[in-house]
Parts: sequence; structure tokens; C-alpha cells
Amino acid sequence: MKLTPEEVQKLTFDEVAQATAPRTPEEWKEYYYEQQAEREMEEMWLEEHSND
Repeated sequence: MKLTPEEVQKLTFDEVAQATAPRTPEEWKEYYYEQQAEREMEEMWLEEHSND
């Protein structure tokens, strides 16, 4: 999977946030599901616009 510069930036920011702010297991679970939902939304958007 190829990442756009924006995605790479987002990823590094998230990694920094993770490293500097320890989370409880519940917070990690919540964070994971948020990330998953965001990815699904992006994939749906890309599919809709890939025919342009």
C-alpha cells in the first residue's frame, strides 16, 4: 500500500502522540476503531472517485 505525503505526516504525528501519551487498553481500543473507521471512509471515497 502506497501512502500519500499527508498520510505519512498523519502517521508520524500519531506515532509521536502514542509515544508521548501512554493509553489505557480502553483508549487503545477506541483509538484503533477510530483509525479503522477513518481508513474505511477514505477507501470508500477513493473508490467513488477512482472513475473520474
